[in-house]
Amino acid sequence: MDFGFSPEQDAMRESVRRFMRERVAPRVAESEKQREFAWDLLPQLQPFGYLGGLLPEEAGGFGMRYADWAILMEEAGYCWLSLRVMMNSLNILAQLLHRQGTPEQQQRYLKPLLAGQLKHWIIERIFRDTRGGMIPEGTTEIQTLIIGREVLGVSAFH
Repeated sequence: MDFGFSPEQDAMRESVRRFMRERVAPRVAESEKQREFAWDLLPQLQPFGYLGGLLPEEAGGFGMRYADWAILMEEAGYCWLSLRVMMNSLNILAQLLHRQGTPEQQQRYLKPLLAGQLKHWIIERIFRDTRGGMIPEGTTEIQTLIIGREVLGVSAFH
């Protein structure tokens, strides 16, 4: 049994690696210094499958297999860890919108998100202190989904 990559996967890896080297790597130091993510890269990453790669094609994704997705994430992480984190959070949000969003939310957020047209954040705040107050006692984690300046939802986990 051969556990190596297929010729198509090797070609994808090389194409993505070349893009990262030529287009992303030169911007990493300045972006980190300015503490600002290079949002304009998102539409450029879309053709590779970074935006919604695991979503089915009928939902606007690429219907990728996990092995292909792993190649994309590996190359993004080698080039710029912040990019990999952003791609993971974008795709978590895309999966949530696809699976649980209303048709209106999918139209308003999912399509522009997959086109790289929306800034997004998934903020996770971990609480080890259960003193109460505004945060319910026993809460260990709060996640907030934000697109642009609009809070989509807040979830507390115990």
